[in-house]
Amino acid sequence: MKKKVNNAGFSLVEVILAMAILAILAIPLLNYFVESMKYNARMSQEQHATLLAQETVEDLKSQDQLIALTTRPDGTSGYQSTYLEGLGYASISSDASGVSYYGAADAIHKDYDVTITVNADTAENQKLLPQISGIDDTCDVLAKESGQADAALAWFQEVNRIYADRKHNSGLILSEGTIRGRMQRTMQCTIEKEGSYYRVAISCAYSCQDLRETGSVDQYQCTDLCDQLVKDVKHIYLFYHAGKKPDTMEILPGTGVDLSALKTELYLVNQDTTLPSGYRFQLKGTLSVICSNLDQSQILDRNGAAISSKKDLIQESEGTRRIEIEVKVYKKGEGNTSGKKPYVTLHAAKGE
Repeated sequence: MKKKVNNAGFSLVEVILAMAILAILAIPLLNYFVESMKYNARMSQEQHATLLAQETVEDLKSQDQLIALTTRPDGTSGYQSTYLEGLGYASISSDASGVSYYGAADAIHKDYDVTITVNADTAENQKLLPQISGIDDTCDVLAKESGQADAALAWFQEVNRIYADRKHNSGLILSEGTIRGRMQRTMQCTIEKEGSYYRVAISCAYSCQDLRETGSVDQYQCTDLCDQLVKDVKHIYLFYHAGKKPDTMEILPGTGVDLSALKTELYLVNQDTTLPSGYRFQLKGTLSVICSNLDQSQILDRNGAAISSKKDLIQESEGTRRIEIEVKVYKKGEGNTSGKKPYVTLHAAKGE
């Protein structure tokens, strides 16, 4: 008897069921591939955004001065970055503690929006520190006493000895301390115009009374403390040792020299740890600012009154020394929109 063979194939219901099962299994796989593509695209965007943020931070840190505190027309203060503004960034907010900038992608020629916040309200900036500046030999004059007093003393001692010899009276020879106590110094600071330069010279002369007889006055002209040619006269630094008697310095501007226009600052530096009782330094002339380690009552003007414009030799102040930087990179068009999340946020700090 012949065996019956079933060649009927799959029924329609079986095919539909198979396709349904395949669809059920394929949908999660397709969803996985779609999410994977979205994730890869986002990671690529974040990677490019991170690179842009890193480049931006390194660029900002390389600037000598990124921000500066400015005074607005209304009298308020706020920080400003001319560097960022030159790159196309627009200021969002600014005050005495820092500044924020927004860079639209098209404005800064990037594929992303960028916001930059610079915070200057740090502990380092609030601490008072000495202000120390260097000496520029093109505009600063340095004058230093170097043996002029000893040379004058030796000369006066010789004058006194010769007088005693002529009188044949060794009792007329004065001691070194006595002669020093009678020596009085006068300095002259001349500022002359020489073409486009200024010549500044500080000369020094000593007088001494009663070396020969009562009422006698002898003079000794010393070598100059300085004779310098400069493009501008911003600072004059005078390092000296106080005499037993008050010292005097006269400021003598030459033809065509306007001291008020020069705005020269005089740094008067006494190098003695102690001063004679009642010591005074009289300044005959007008300079913009006088900085000294002498007390204000010890510096007198032409009329013998204390100079009110005197400042401390070493001045302390706050300053922008360290700033904190925050860089955020957004999708194009979302950088200045509230509630949008950035691709990446980086923080850094730099010295100013």
